[in-house]
Amino acid sequence: MKLNPGAAAGGGALALVILLVAALLRRSRMEKARTRRVELDGTHSRFVGAAVAAQSERQVLTELADALRTGLGAQDVIILASIEREGAFQPLDAPAGGSLSPPDSARGAFAWLKHNPGIIVASELGSPRFGAMRLPLTALAKQYDAEVLAPLVHRGQLVALAAVQLGRSPTAVERELLDAILPPAAAATANVRLHFDAARTLSLGQEVGLARTVQSALIPPDERLERGGVEVVAHVKLAPERGSEFWTFYDFPDGRLLVVIGDALGKGIGASMVTAIAKGCADALRALAPDDVDLARMAQALSRALWRPGRGPKAHMMTYAALLIEPRTRKVWYVNAGHAFPYKLSPAPAPGTRPTLEALTVHGPPLGLEEKPVYAVGETMLEPGVTLVMLTDGIWSAADRPPQRAERAVQKTMLEHAAMSPVTLKTTMLATCAQMRGGAAQRDDEVLLLIRG
Repeated sequence: MKLNPGAAAGGGALALVILLVAALLRRSRMEKARTRRVELDGTHSRFVGAAVAAQSERQVLTELADALRTGLGAQDVIILASIEREGAFQPLDAPAGGSLSPPDSARGAFAWLKHNPGIIVASELGSPRFGAMRLPLTALAKQYDAEVLAPLVHRGQLVALAAVQLGRSPTAVERELLDAILPPAAAATANVRLHFDAARTLSLGQEVGLARTVQSALIPPDERLERGGVEVVAHVKLAPERGSEFWTFYDFPDGRLLVVIGDALGKGIGASMVTAIAKGCADALRALAPDDVDLARMAQALSRALWRPGRGPKAHMMTYAALLIEPRTRKVWYVNAGHAFPYKLSPAPAPGTRPTLEALTVHGPPLGLEEKPVYAVGETMLEPGVTLVMLTDGIWSAADRPPQRAERAVQKTMLEHAAMSPVTLKTTMLATCAQMRGGAAQRDDEVLLLIRG
């Protein structure tokens, strides 16, 4: 068959035009997605700031509903909570069609949701993963004309449920907003509820004890853990009138371990609420990237969540440090946001040599201080026998002498006992602080972490 050169050329030109149009459409979609992501990031930041300042559980949940209406363009958001009747979930405010209690056929869904905290899209309820819960969840979604069910789960407890009338399935970017906003919303709701419940029986003068209760709920219960040959030993001692310091850790599927430590500005319930919000945001970021983490971007996201324009730079501020440890290669990455520098304590490599103590110095502003902070990431190795030391400045203020002198004394103790086990080294360091303090009362929370390779 003989080809027509003109037709071939015309077909080639048409193909080129189609490719150009497709490229332009793809670029347009990407630009729209970027713009949408910026809008939703703003929604998330505004909500976190409002949640920090909230004075009641109802106020936190109302702020959440407003954020979802604004951010997702939802027709309505119905919040189911158990504020009035313990254990019985009811609409926080009457829906447009009147007050609708959850249907009896959906009651079992609430117990299931606390173990399955991800968002539920009504159009996906046919998936096998929902199993026997398909019918109860479908009944719940139909009761409130909701395309999305968003559970707020905190420490294994269902705090509330948002039924979102969206009129469509959420986009991928909108799912990111939901995944990011639910953990801090759940943390803020749970901690305000704790404050309210305690206030019914405690006098105002006992608020400090409440702050310590909130803070204790954020700290891992284990004092020692081991991951892939890496041992972590923790010491936490809370002081009266404080409630601002915390630490936590996150495991990754490939064996890596993320350890974070923080200290909120101020004291009492205000500082503990800032700590709770930061911890909730960190949980959200971990949920959004279950297989990876960028330390600099994580610090930036946490800082943006705490930064509030017009409220002064110290309204919601926290110092923070994080180590990402890869046990297989012994590599360690670290970031710092105005926190006391971690140390790398190396034992004497050979007889006649001395141990070394190195500060892991990368710089960055405290979380919440700047709108667009920049953080550097450092890298080191965790050789066998080496100990990484993370602490809060409460360790220094635990001593009854100027912080600089107390810090040098603790550094000397570390060098003199570098070969000790982490548990023994922790005990020795705390004994040094206790000796310097004498009989004086503890001034600040103490958090000390020893990570041995």
